[in-house]
Amino acid sequence: MILVTGAPGQDALILSKLSCSLGEEVVATARTISQKKRSEQMLPDCRWEVLDIQNTDSCSQVIRRIKPTTVFNFAGISSVADSWSNPSLIQSINVNGALNLLWAIATSLSTLVREFIDHSDIALNPQQRDEAHGVWLRTLSSKEQ
Repeated sequence: MILVTGAPGQDALILSKLSCSLGEEVVATARTISQKKRSEQMLPDCRWEVLDIQNTDSCSQVIRRIKPTTVFNFAGISSVADSWSNPSLIQSINVNGALNLLWAIATSLSTLVREFIDHSDIALNPQQRDEAHGVWLRTLSSKEQ
């Protein structure tokens, strides 16, 4: 089971669509019910959930319910202008949100997450991006065997 946070965003939407087309069981998340409804129309083959990564309880509930083995965290704000005008919001979503997900994974006794790939790793470091892509492809190919 693959969990993709921030799935209404461009990169996460592409990843979700590709994963679904390869037959993977994907749960894509959106921050609000209205985002979820719009996104379900763009990508009806995926299961959609509402997840606010700023909320620790929301993260824990979704992780426990879904029991993902792979988590791609694309939930975040990438706007440079927003990072200057509202740094506390960026901190809350981009940093604390990832920590909330990791905490939910660590404290969920029923979940065995093998890979956690964060958007900042992929966006900031091409080598890590390539390694993350390789992990994802190896995960898919190992399931096919």
